[in-house]
Amino acid sequence: MDANDELKPYRNCGIQGCNDSALPLSEPLRCYNHIEDPDKWFDNVLSTTVTPDSQEVTRGSIARLTHDLYRNLLLNNPLGQDLYSDYKSRINNGNNAAYSFSDVVYFVLIAASSGIIGNFAYDAVKKSIKKLAMNNDPAEIEAIYEKVVRETKYEELRVQYHPDGSCIIESTSQLQMEIQTRYRLVTWKHPDCNHK
Repeated sequence: MDANDELKPYRNCGIQGCNDSALPLSEPLRCYNHIEDPDKWFDNVLSTTVTPDSQEVTRGSIARLTHDLYRNLLLNNPLGQDLYSDYKSRINNGNNAAYSFSDVVYFVLIAASSGIIGNFAYDAVKKSIKKLAMNNDPAEIEAIYEKVVRETKYEELRVQYHPDGSCIIESTSQLQMEIQTRYRLVTWKHPDCNHK
């Protein structure tokens, strides 16, 4: 099978009994619901479709399309959906409209979802995000985090997910690495893309 075969749409998921279309370049073939490591999958898509000498429109289009799929995939869980819905309802009510739904907003929602799953305190996630932003503007990304993810909502969801109430107060290297990887992938821009 050559690389162009892998880019063809409508190949079925490799999970027996699943008739959903497989994600492009997933190996083994997996659909949206069965992909095990979305970070690895999207990183593979980028390394396969976006190269310095790549002039093919279809490969660039696949990379941009899978970028959106990747973001949505990471929020396709009850925690991500709750955080997304909370932010969206505040946007619809006129609050935080300046941030809308940029890549950084998606990243913040995904980082918060990861923090809840890992049972990290709200401030531990904020600290990890600030460390990541050292090359950019730490205060700006911290402000985005605070506006997009309300601490009360975060803690409500964390306690629902971890009913014992205790949490990890300090960031860990594992959380930092996950957040760094996801920041790189979620905020990825195609080389010929000039907008934010």
